[in-house]
Amino acid sequence: MIKEQSAFSASTERADCFTVSGEKSLTALDHLLYGFSIVFVPSNLLICFVGVLFGTLVGVLPGFGPGAAMAILMTTTFKMSAVSSIIMLAGIFYGAMYGGSTTSVLVNIPGEAASAITCLDGYQMAKQGRAGPALGIAAFGSFIAGTFSIIMLMLLAPPLAEVALKFGFPEIFGLILLGLVMVSYLARGSMLKAFMMAALGMMFGMVGMDPVSGTGRFSYGVPALMGGIGIVPVVMGMFGLPEVFENMEITLKQELVEGKIKGLLPTLKDWRESVGPIARGSVLGFFVGILPGIGAIIPTFISYALEKKLSKHPEKFGTGIIAGVAGPEAANNAAVGGSMVPLLALGIPPTAIMALLMGALMIHGVQVGPFLIKEHPDIFWGVIASMYVGNAMLLILNLPLIGIWVKMLRVPYWVLAPLILLFCLVGAYSIDGYIYDSLLVILVGILGYLMRKFQYEPTPFILAFILGSMFETTFRQSLIYSFGDLLVFFKKPISAVLLSLVFLVIASNFIGIKKVRAMKAGPPEFGQVPSALILFVFALLFFLQSIQYRLGSLTNPEPGFFPAILGSILGLLSLALVVIKVRQKTGQKERAENPWIGLKWSKTVYISVSLLLYVVFFSAAGFLLSTFVLMEFLFVFGNPKKWMLGSLGAFLSSGISYVIFRILLDIQLPSGFIERLMGFY
Repeated sequence: MIKEQSAFSASTERADCFTVSGEKSLTALDHLLYGFSIVFVPSNLLICFVGVLFGTLVGVLPGFGPGAAMAILMTTTFKMSAVSSIIMLAGIFYGAMYGGSTTSVLVNIPGEAASAITCLDGYQMAKQGRAGPALGIAAFGSFIAGTFSIIMLMLLAPPLAEVALKFGFPEIFGLILLGLVMVSYLARGSMLKAFMMAALGMMFGMVGMDPVSGTGRFSYGVPALMGGIGIVPVVMGMFGLPEVFENMEITLKQELVEGKIKGLLPTLKDWRESVGPIARGSVLGFFVGILPGIGAIIPTFISYALEKKLSKHPEKFGTGIIAGVAGPEAANNAAVGGSMVPLLALGIPPTAIMALLMGALMIHGVQVGPFLIKEHPDIFWGVIASMYVGNAMLLILNLPLIGIWVKMLRVPYWVLAPLILLFCLVGAYSIDGYIYDSLLVILVGILGYLMRKFQYEPTPFILAFILGSMFETTFRQSLIYSFGDLLVFFKKPISAVLLSLVFLVIASNFIGIKKVRAMKAGPPEFGQVPSALILFVFALLFFLQSIQYRLGSLTNPEPGFFPAILGSILGLLSLALVVIKVRQKTGQKERAENPWIGLKWSKTVYISVSLLLYVVFFSAAGFLLSTFVLMEFLFVFGNPKKWMLGSLGAFLSSGISYVIFRILLDIQLPSGFIERLMGFY
């Protein structure tokens, strides 16, 4: 039998100095005031301001989501404290929720995915000359919903963490498994393919040291792989590069609403029509956002559908109804606080963006889980207080800065793309000073790009990559403490309930009750059989390598035990996908749409080659020369007609990036002969 001991007991013993709900003398208000004392440190206040300001900019600019921005800027937080780091990254996230409405209303292009539904009525209001009220109610609704979600986060997370502290290994295993299954369940397209991506992400996470015994695995003698594959290069590659590659292949047609924007403060009539949708959107967004895999997108669509159903004039939705803006915008901002509940209380990130926050904490040496609130109250309460302050900043800043955001919308993407790519590569290098990390960003970026082309969802990959070590550890420790009893996961009431939910979710995929997934059904998918066969070969090789390590037994699983199981699972899932797709082809009249046709996909090839050459010559040629050549190529390649402007951009971006990374962040960059001649080193 498993010892009646929490898996977190060792941590809680070290945390008795500061309890959250156990100390009668400290109320939630006391803790919140403690959080404000952290936030109002001038440096943290500035960091919060920078985070929400940059987040708003990210939300405004189409084709540049908060995930990519957080991944890129994560490297700039390494010299900050853990609290400051999370304050800034969280600010980028909820700041982007605010900014996304600006693009949706004025350009009819969502700045980020959660604002897509706002386009329906927001843009119509703008065309009618009511852009001001649309933007105003979006800002006020976001503030109200954001404040509500922060209060709920503050009230729910501490008691939930107290309960989770009593969890043993089987309960934690069941919780992680449920999270991964829910994310796969709600992923776009096939649940089977989402499971495959989760297995692949977990395999990437197994490179390095075995979490239980400390034995090296899958490093093949490469020193850079001994410590495992870094979180930052993977998230940068998976979020940053594919966005750029895809956006460079298409032309975003912006139909910007012209004219001066007036009436940003909603009228009494606007408020009467919006109060109900904002209240309902706030509650719905928070509680739906708690669920694994949901994020901020689904609550906005549910909110819009709910308001349309409750309206006395549903036929007017889509023609410029302010309730169609207020409800969804409240829902997507409330979902931010909701998604933080499982991360901060349980250590389980429900979305890819929350996984980025978890990765940032891990980089700073902070172990995320139920003990976070007790061991690091400065982080938990500091982040909550910063969200109060950040939401107030956004409300004060957003409306007066609308004119500036409109001007930012006119910046062409060929100017932004090279800057994003440069920050990805140099940011990855700055982690440990290894060019290997920059190479890894490119390789993972190409993998992420191909995953998107063949309709494989990246979110399960990222979550499984980050949670894989904990997942394997809890599985093996459960078997060790139960002397190999596989039924141990069903003998504990909580883990039995969690695993029952897992089976229920999987079963629902086969009995046709997934209405949400039916809404997301698309055309036949291209290239599924070849991609599945490639994954099968990879799984087979992974399995063969796994059995070279010690497998052990159920009572004592060794380093090769779990990888062998994982390789088998991916192999079987890949074969299942091949069989399904072959059978579908025989009776399918509609041909799958080729994702390469109609796109300038050759641009991705040229850009990828230029990035690889940059990495190859980075150390030999030095930072300034290699960066200038890369930026010159990317700017001119993006718009050959403006080569002079591109050359100026290459010169300025090289110099500014040198100042940021070498002087401000004190990163040791490689010197070439030009730098040595100019006396830079």
